[in-house]
Amino acid sequence: MEALFRRAELDRADHMKRWIDQRTWGRVHDINIEMCDGRMIITGRARTHYARQLVLAAAMEALGEDHHRMEVEVRVEVCRQ
Repeated sequence: MEALFRRAELDRADHMKRWIDQRTWGRVHDINIEMCDGRMIITGRARTHYARQLVLAAAMEALGEDHHRMEVEVRVEVCRQ
């Protein structure tokens, strides 16, 4: 049962990664998503703070009503190079 739950978690993270890439128009690189104990931690790199904000908006949109039950943390490093 635990393996099935883990697989569903990985599928959800992969879907979220693709969704964020699409909704940010590829402005965020090296996106990684960890899901643990009702938390979603999104990491990556972007050139602007606006792109970082787009990540949070995309995550909330993708989660829909689930965003009330899940803590979302965005750790996107802004590199202006």
